Amino acid sequence: METDNVNAFSVPSGFTNSAPHPL
Repeated sequence: METDNVNAFSVPSGFTNSAPHPL
């Protein structure tokens, strides 16, 4: 998925998996 966005927000992948990524 958007791993770049996850890195930008500095949040673990588990967080994005549990909750929707803030975009």
